[in-house]
Formats: sequence, structure tokens, C-alpha cells
Amino acid sequence: KTEQKDKLESLLQEFRLQHVRKNNGDTLSGGESNTTVDAGLVPRPASLGDKVFVDNNGNGIQDAGDTPIGGVIVTLISNGTVVATTTTASSGTGIGCYSFTGLTPGIPYSVSFTTPATFTTTTANVGNDATDSDPVAGITVPVTLTAGENNTTLDAGFVRPILTPQLALEKVVSKTKAQLGEVISYTVLLTNTGTASATSVVVSDTYSAGLSLVPGSVSVSTGSF
Repeated sequence: KTEQKDKLESLLQEFRLQHVRKNNGDTLSGGESNTTVDAGLVPRPASLGDKVFVDNNGNGIQDAGDTPIGGVIVTLISNGTVVATTTTASSGTGIGCYSFTGLTPGIPYSVSFTTPATFTTTTANVGNDATDSDPVAGITVPVTLTAGENNTTLDAGFVRPILTPQLALEKVVSKTKAQLGEVISYTVLLTNTGTASATSVVVSDTYSAGLSLVPGSVSVSTGSF
């Protein structure tokens, strides 16, 4: 009887070892293989961004003297489709900065920058990618991000156009020929076709020998040109 009891205890112990709890609360029978316990994983989202700046010396690089530009419209594009739009910060410590978060790894993204009023784009891709200006014709080349990556190299630099006046002077005479004693009128036209106003402009004129000025006949307009 003792031998039979020991054998029974051994069988019971083996039975216990062959029964474990499943993940869903069921039990596995001896020799059973459960291939239904799965786990799904998703890649960590990525992000990108950086800064829009005034390229004060026009070298295409963010230098110490360059200043950020707030309120610039920035558009995120993937495969020709607009994904999101934001504007660069206009206040705080991150003036001129922008970012796009929650992006899908493995997908190409480009960034488009709307040129601010009175600015033009600076030269692109002339130096270190972390500090140079990237957009060509307003948009960067596509970048493909890895899981968890934060790409902070997509910058845009703009320059203020050089504004200069361009003056032209024209003198028009009322007659090409005149008899002795006839009155000839001259009109002097000053025009500015440049991109900036001209100030403190002085125009002087002379007349040919044999002519005399009619008193009170000269009128001059003044103002900005």
C-alpha cells in the first residue's frame, strides 16, 4: 500500500507540473501548445523642426548676428499632400522656431516656408546642415525619419532686399526753334524708379547764352521721390 501511495503522489505531482495558467485565465493541459498569445508593437513617433531667421549678412548660414522671424507660415508635406500647418513662434525664448510632432517613421516629409513680406530667400545648402538654410524654391528636400527621431536641421533663412533710389532727369523744351522775342518753356522732370525714396535731392539747371529768364516764371514742386 505504501508503494502504491507513493506512485499515486508521483503521478499527481507530474499532473500539477503539466497544468499552468494561460494568459487569459484558462489552463494548459499536459502537452498542449497555445499559439494565440500575441503582442502588438508600434514604432515611437518622430518629430522635426527648427528655426526661420533673417540672414543679415546674406551668407546662407545662421550666424551670431542673425535674428529670428516670428509668425512665418510653415507647412508640412508628405508625398505632395499637406499634412499640417503651423507658424513660427512670435514670443518667448523660442522666437522663430517651429516643430511638427507625432510623425510616422519611414514616411518622407518636406517642409515649405511662406516667404515673409518684404523678404526674399537666401542661398540654400551652403554649409553645415544644422545651421544653413534648407528650402529651395520655398521647400526642403524630403527627409525620412526613424522611430523616435527628432530632426532639428530644417531651417529657412531670408534676406531683406537692398533698397536704393534710381533717379532719372529729363528736360523737355516747348519749341525746337524760336524767333527773337518768343518765349520758350522748359520742363525738368525728375523721376525715381528705384525701390527706396530719395531725400535731400537738389536739381540745378542752366540755359543757353542769348536767353533770359522771365521773372516769376519758375515753379518747382517739392516732396518725396
